[in-house]
Amino acid sequence: MTKDKGPYEEGKRAGAHPLLVVFGILMGLWLFVALIVPSSRNKQAAGTEGPNVSVIEDPEAAPVMFTVQTTILEMNTLGLIVPSQATDSQIVALLNRLKQARLKGTLGELLPSTRS
Repeated sequence: MTKDKGPYEEGKRAGAHPLLVVFGILMGLWLFVALIVPSSRNKQAAGTEGPNVSVIEDPEAAPVMFTVQTTILEMNTLGLIVPSQATDSQIVALLNRLKQARLKGTLGELLPSTRS
């Protein structure tokens, strides 16, 4: 009987050392997280979203007229339509006017109720 020597011998390790495999997997996962997942230094700070356009409010601008186009009672939502000729300062003035009315508790005078 001849012993056929194959690539594997009993008592000898086949392949890389198990610790090398474990460290290789850990390094691969670390690279994946470092390269794919965005870090906090790449994220934009909360509250700074939106266009970087500076709009100068014109206190003497004519108030923009709006109409309520859509009312979704389930979501407590209104859709407002403004004319296409409205300027940025008029839109800002309208939003400020709605905000001030909300803070004063008089928003119901400007907008219809979304409660059924």
